[in-house]
Amino acid sequence: MNQTTLTLAGLGLFFTGLHHLAASMQVLSAGKMRAFLSKITANPLSCASTGSLLGIITQSSTASVYVCMGLLNSGALAFNCVLLLVCWSSVGTSLLVFLAAVDVQLAGIYVMGLVGIAHLFNAVDNIGSKHIIAFLFSFGILLLGLGMIKEAGIGLSESESVKAFIGFASEASAIGFAIGIIVALITRSSASVSMLAITLTISGVLPFHDAVAIVFGASAGSGLSVVLATSRMHGKIRQLAIYQSLVKLLGVTVLLPLFWLDQDWIKTTLFPFYNDISVGTLIALIYLSLQLTGAITASLIQNQLLSLLDWLCPPTLDEKLFTPLYIYPEASADADMAIILATKEQDRLLIALPEYLETIRLETETTIAKIPIDIRHSAACHLGNKIRSFMEETALHNDSETAIERIFALQSLNEAIMSLQNSLASFVETLQATKNPDSGWTASMTEGLHLVLIMLAEALTKDGNEDRELLLTLTSDRGKLMDKIRDSMLSEKSGDLTERQALFVSTGIFERIIWLVRQIALSKSSLNTVTSN
Repeated sequence: MNQTTLTLAGLGLFFTGLHHLAASMQVLSAGKMRAFLSKITANPLSCASTGSLLGIITQSSTASVYVCMGLLNSGALAFNCVLLLVCWSSVGTSLLVFLAAVDVQLAGIYVMGLVGIAHLFNAVDNIGSKHIIAFLFSFGILLLGLGMIKEAGIGLSESESVKAFIGFASEASAIGFAIGIIVALITRSSASVSMLAITLTISGVLPFHDAVAIVFGASAGSGLSVVLATSRMHGKIRQLAIYQSLVKLLGVTVLLPLFWLDQDWIKTTLFPFYNDISVGTLIALIYLSLQLTGAITASLIQNQLLSLLDWLCPPTLDEKLFTPLYIYPEASADADMAIILATKEQDRLLIALPEYLETIRLETETTIAKIPIDIRHSAACHLGNKIRSFMEETALHNDSETAIERIFALQSLNEAIMSLQNSLASFVETLQATKNPDSGWTASMTEGLHLVLIMLAEALTKDGNEDRELLLTLTSDRGKLMDKIRDSMLSEKSGDLTERQALFVSTGIFERIIWLVRQIALSKSSLNTVTSN
């Protein structure tokens, strides 16, 4: 077989196996991975070891970043803890790189044989075994691909054109470094590029120094690839991607000058036992050293990096509005403390309810009024979801019947508040579709609703019984009044039809908001009763 054809086939198998390997690993671990990660990240040391484990599971620092983004969005982990996971995930990806340093083609043949036997005896009938076989198949073709590349490389090393290219690349380490960056940007994986460099070095195609330069370039390039892939993201999510890139660049920045000044330093100083190990293992150790150096350096200067991240990518407006101030994962173990903290967060949501209407109120020019309703609503819902997750975690940690009753009452109140938020957002968006959202019936409904929401916040956050009784009186059945208003709108012939329809819809939403305000007031009273008992 032509050596070039064999190389292309090996590359095809290698990248296909690498892609499906990452996918199958995530499927195997997805079920309880998030819950597991959130439980074993109690301190920086456990965060570092868990991050390395995450890298072993995903075998891709890019995939690890996306897993961490999900953990951050769900509120399962704090931002600083997620940063440490990202920081150390690259260390775990080194495991796959070491495979390229040994003779893997025979291992690949055995793995594929096991897959064939499994299919022969119909061992893929249930979902669990099906995912395991998919993982073994991906792993097998990856090993076969590496073996084919090594086999083809022996012949390619004798090719005059390959010798000419290597001679050109050997003129300066910068060329190998640039090649590593470019290939890593394409593959989005420094581990895969490093594996190829090891394979080609063992085959005699690449000199050792060029392979090391490619490994350095690949580490820098993979970090840049994540930044480019997340260019449309903002806030904390974007900061995670930039942080992962900074970790990679730190490792390169610390070790590259030493390698550049004295290329033999890598072998003689960093690994004094290099004469006793293969060249492939040595390059794999250099890759591991890059990841460890970046992770350790980033961990030591994390506060400075956080300031840099805030400067490069400031938190978004919705993150500033409703960042949790009281709840934190560890508090879920104590039901009494958890309920107190969650109540404080709910009070923040209640106090902010009147602010929904600022954008459509008459002659309102406050800073609050300038915040778009979609951003405000998204931020408020985000905090509501975090409260929900926090209370669910609290329920799992506490099995006392009294505690569960109080938690469920608080959860019920939280759902009512979130429903009210949704209705308020719909009310504002509906009225914004009219020509004059601050006049006529529109202004009357808005101002009346604003007053009711202020009374709700004051009555529930200050425990005022008289205010609560007045609120319940004001929010009693107003169905007949709203019917008269709707009949008046329908009978009125003047005005644009679309605008009259929007006003008509807004009355229905208004009625639902009043009903929800009453339910929240009643739920708060029930919650206080349960708590006092």
